[in-house]
Amino acid sequence: MTDFSILLRLGYIYLKRESIEDAYTVLSRACSINSKSSLAWIGLAVASLSLDRPEEAETSLRMANILDPINSEIIGYTILLTLRDPRKIDLSL
Repeated sequence: MTDFSILLRLGYIYLKRESIEDAYTVLSRACSINSKSSLAWIGLAVASLSLDRPEEAETSLRMANILDPINSEIIGYTILLTLRDPRKIDLSL
C-alpha cells in the first residue's frame, strides 16, 4: 500500500466521520502526491463544500472532471455547487 492510497482512504474515513478539517488536510496532501486521481479531487471538493469554500470546491471539481468526465458523482457535486451559488459558477466544465 502506498502513501497515496493510505491518505485517500483516511480522507474518506474522515469525511464519513464528519471530521471535515482533517479530511480537507489529508485529501489536499493526497492530491499533491497524485494529481491524476479523480477520487482525491472529488473528496477534496466534498470537504471544501462542507467547509463553505466554494471556489476551492469548484477548482477541485474541475480537476476531477478533467480526469473523469463521465463520473456522475462529479456532475452531481457540480450541480450542488451551482445551486448553492448560481450567480458565479461557470457550467462549461
